[in-house]
Amino acid sequence: MGSHIEDEYRSIMTGDGSPTLSLPPTWELMHADEGAFTERQYLYQPLVEKAFEAVPEPVFLSLGLGLGYNELLIAFEALERGRKPALIASYETAGFLKDAFAAWLRGAPVALTPVYDQITALYAVRYAQAPAAAKSFLLDLMQSDRFRLLGPIETGEPSAAHGILFDAFSPKTCPQLWTSEFLDVFFDRAAATPCFVSTHACNGKLKRALKKNGFTITIQDGFGRKWESLWAQRNLIRGETMKAISEFRKPDFAIDALFYERWSPRVFNGEEIPDEVLNKLFEAARWAPSCFNEQPWRFLYAKRGSEDWNLFLGALVEMNQAWAGSASVLIACVSKKTFTRNGKPNGTHSFDAGAAWQNLALQAHLLGWAAHGMAGVQYEKAAADLNITEDFKVEMMIAVGRTEDLQGKEWTPSGRNTVESFITKGKWDK
Repeated sequence: MGSHIEDEYRSIMTGDGSPTLSLPPTWELMHADEGAFTERQYLYQPLVEKAFEAVPEPVFLSLGLGLGYNELLIAFEALERGRKPALIASYETAGFLKDAFAAWLRGAPVALTPVYDQITALYAVRYAQAPAAAKSFLLDLMQSDRFRLLGPIETGEPSAAHGILFDAFSPKTCPQLWTSEFLDVFFDRAAATPCFVSTHACNGKLKRALKKNGFTITIQDGFGRKWESLWAQRNLIRGETMKAISEFRKPDFAIDALFYERWSPRVFNGEEIPDEVLNKLFEAARWAPSCFNEQPWRFLYAKRGSEDWNLFLGALVEMNQAWAGSASVLIACVSKKTFTRNGKPNGTHSFDAGAAWQNLALQAHLLGWAAHGMAGVQYEKAAADLNITEDFKVEMMIAVGRTEDLQGKEWTPSGRNTVESFITKGKWDK
């Protein structure tokens, strides 16, 4: 059943009794006509739940605002947990929808008030919460700049989000949001770590862009008449493994979780690593500090299944070969022993190469991959097989890959000595 409200939109009742809109010029429905509310729950409730489980104060990005289904879903999920998101950033090209939703939150009468009230009532029943609670929750977030109603995403600079509700219109209505050029850059800039993505769509460009940016993709049944929908996540350590590491590794001082959540697993799933991801690891290594900016590090690599793979794998000691064979790529870290400018010995070449390795390892973690450094290398064989000249030293080798939850497997995340054990104020007295 539909009614023509004005030239800006048409209000339509969907199959589950929840409202949607269609907008000119294509008059495409914002939501599935089988049920707008049910579709929101199916596609995005698991994402919001996962984000709140993974991050104390997650950032959400909703593309786009529409009738506020996604924003109200986040509000009710937050109320159920007694939590607040750090930010909800909602992008919308139709300016009247942003203005109307903001006015409704403030209590001003707008033409869409009955629609917003009906949607809020549906969520209130689902979550056993008062409708006014979610409305007040979003208003408080908006007044504290933690809920932002923004314009077209293609002209903005998105905040890195832990939950991306990719709810754009189809390529027929919004072709600019479905190009490889936009998607590649968008997920590079908009995805935090961890990050979860859900969308009603499942096309090749979207899947390629997510894979380029380190996501693992799961194809799901579509809602209604749609064949497929897509779920993606980018986080190195998941489920029980993440919980175990968080319980085992507890810093004595407040630092970024990046430093203690990064670890060196020996279990990989053999997933192919895209060139775009690998290049980002080397780009991070590139910016390491070094003596006189010599940048003595060099990295040689072979992907699993490539022509040189067995040369790299064979350079490891037997114990490391047993598990590193399931990595996605093996990397040899090499350093130049002399300064390029004068040929004199560089006393910090190994130290500087270590700084580059650390950058690479941290960037891998941020992209949802694991990097395990190995000293268990047959160094003379590695130098000979990889054609390393006398002026360079093989420092280590690195296995990079994806790791899965390690429930039931033998593993222990290593701990660390206390800060007090390795610092001394003033002269060394030990």
